[in-house]
Amino acid sequence: MANERADNLIAQLQQRRQELGYMAENPLLLNMLATFHRFDPSVELPRQRIDLYRGICKLQLDDRPKARLIRMLLSFDHNQTILQIVALAMVQSKRLKISHPSLLKFLSQNPILQQEEVDPAAWLKQMLGVSELLVEREPGEYEFPHASFQGFFAATRLAQPQDIDSIKKSAQLVLQNWNHAIWRETVLLYTAQLNPRLLDQVIRKACEQGSEAADLSTICLKEYPRPEKLSEDLQSFLQSLDKVAQDSKYQTLEALLRAQQWKQADYETYRLMITTVGKEEGQWFDRADLKNFPCDDLQTLDRLWVRYSNGKWGFSVQKRIWQECGSPMDYNDDWEKFGDRVGWRKEGKWVDLDNLTYNLELAPMGEFPRVMLRGRIVGGGLLLWGSRWVLFSRATTCRL
Repeated sequence: MANERADNLIAQLQQRRQELGYMAENPLLLNMLATFHRFDPSVELPRQRIDLYRGICKLQLDDRPKARLIRMLLSFDHNQTILQIVALAMVQSKRLKISHPSLLKFLSQNPILQQEEVDPAAWLKQMLGVSELLVEREPGEYEFPHASFQGFFAATRLAQPQDIDSIKKSAQLVLQNWNHAIWRETVLLYTAQLNPRLLDQVIRKACEQGSEAADLSTICLKEYPRPEKLSEDLQSFLQSLDKVAQDSKYQTLEALLRAQQWKQADYETYRLMITTVGKEEGQWFDRADLKNFPCDDLQTLDRLWVRYSNGKWGFSVQKRIWQECGSPMDYNDDWEKFGDRVGWRKEGKWVDLDNLTYNLELAPMGEFPRVMLRGRIVGGGLLLWGSRWVLFSRATTCRL
């Protein structure tokens, strides 16, 4: 029976890799998914993320404690409300972690804990040990088990039924932070809880903020649990949204490539890629970012580089050379051979971005885009291999 249940869960995760795959890579979230599935293995995991998070929240704060005969200090509704308030405060201050003194000080001012005469430290201990919806990965620092849970609690707080003024204030707050990476999950899970009329208003207003905002709006609509409730007028508007967002999104990159400003184009490629995975400029990619990078975006970037370099540069060109070098998955002689082929190694040393050729006639095949990917320091140069082979692997699955 255990094997059958495990196979059923694994099959669902594999079939819905884009929706649930990134959650399964996090041990704590995988544990929550397995526990959620174990309570009723005959039921398919919720189709929408918002429903999945609601189910996990109910499971961790109510069902599991009852099954384990653990008496919670507060009711399910009160516990959920406090987590929402904490999450929203952290999102507003653009932080993913909060220190022990800061969190206790914040909780000491919470009216629910005051009215119920519950010690903030005792409540925090129960959230850590029982619900697992707050975790202490580093001593004295607390966070939600995943950024998406912080987004879920913050979004639920913002989307709760309120008076008209509060609804407007919440919508304005979300729109003001629409393009901030740390708000991405909050935006997605906030819009998933709106009624169709308010969603229509928020989406149209968001799209006025530029191509990146319009791109996120498109994703919001894909996650909306009741698409059949949307008006025909909005449906028509949405049909053109993808094309408008894509065209404007790559306009700057195409202009730089056309003008042969290769160094600026390389940075713009990085900027487009890092914002596509929901991070901000200056941050690094991790394996999951590249492993699940959208194929449409990767193909568009590759197509532009191949076109304006006359077939000399692009991810597909690099992937072909990587395969000719034995498709190295670890740092070895084959990877150094690849570095020599594309000009990232010269005279036996890895070169940094400033020492690349940036000349279409003189540069070797596959030198660009280099893009700033996570690597390690070797011999004084930045060796971009740990994430690079993941990107080439993704290029293979995306059929570049």
